Amino acid sequence: MASFARTLPQLLMKTHVVLEARDSRLPLTSINPAFETALEKWRIEKNQFGDGMVAQRIIVHTKKDLVSEWGQEV
Repeated sequence: MASFARTLPQLLMKTHVVLEARDSRLPLTSINPAFETALEKWRIEKNQFGDGMVAQRIIVHTKKDLVSEWGQEV
């Protein structure tokens, strides 16, 4: 994880879109604060100093079929 955290900023600067997969059983508690910080910094830098392209983040909820009522944490 430490190695990934060090290389994440360089990886982010090479892209305009981040696709994040979250477990729909725990969508809010599975948020990684370090990842959130890196993404916010990326969004600000990309939009401010980039080539005019807007930085996009797409969150996909996985394992939806395992949740009894969609929208409620189990």
